[in-house]
Formats: sequence, C-alpha cells, structure tokens
Amino acid sequence: SASTLAQSAFANLVGDDMCDLRAYFEDAAITLKSRRDIAHAALVDAGVPPQPEHLYPHAGPLSLVHLPLPQDADGGIALWRAILRKGVAVVPGTTCGAPSDHVRVCWGCAASDADAVDAASRIAAAWLECKCG
Repeated sequence: SASTLAQSAFANLVGDDMCDLRAYFEDAAITLKSRRDIAHAALVDAGVPPQPEHLYPHAGPLSLVHLPLPQDADGGIALWRAILRKGVAVVPGTTCGAPSDHVRVCWGCAASDADAVDAASRIAAAWLECKCG
C-alpha cells in the first residue's frame, strides 16, 4: 500500500540512529492483525457469518467486512446508513472496488481491542436491524 511505501522510505531516510522504526512497524502490524481478528470474531459472535479469508489483509489498519444483503436490497445504502447511525464510520465497499455487500472498516482507528469489539457489535446490530441476518 502507499502508506507502507511511505513508511519504508521514511525509515530508510532516518536510519537506525534516530529510532528503530522497523521494530515499531512490526509491532504495529502485530497489533493491527490481532485487533482485526478480535473484531471479526466479535462480528461472528453477534450473528454475522464468518468472513471469507480473502478479506483478511496481512496486518493493515483497514479490512473489508462482508455483510450479506437480502435479494431486495438497495445496494447496501440502507445498511451503510444504519451502521453510521450506530456511530461506526465505515466506507461502502463499492468505493474501493468491492461488491455492495461489503463495507471497509478501519480497525486501526479503534483506541483499544475493546473499542474494536464494540464497533463490531454495533455493525452487527445494524446488519440484523436491516433484516439482513
């Protein structure tokens, strides 16, 4: 991704004398992967079907969440609005090349694992309220 390239370029320019940015990025990747896994497990616990493996980025802050829509769905607009009303900022999947039954979530924006679980629970509640579950 672009941010990874920018981070790598910065780390190479700064060098090891200033700080160990490589270790920082490796630690951040571990934290982000763990947070994503915890959030996706919370989605399942709340009633959302398990996510396909291809939606799992290696360890970035963003991931797509597949939220199956009913046949008469409006392209996911009602679901997207319901999630926003629950206080979770998501981006429709169609804005990043994914199908309309996906939303992009930034688990890396959550301040803690508990916040990510809370966001996942609110996403699932919105999905269930839209009679998608």
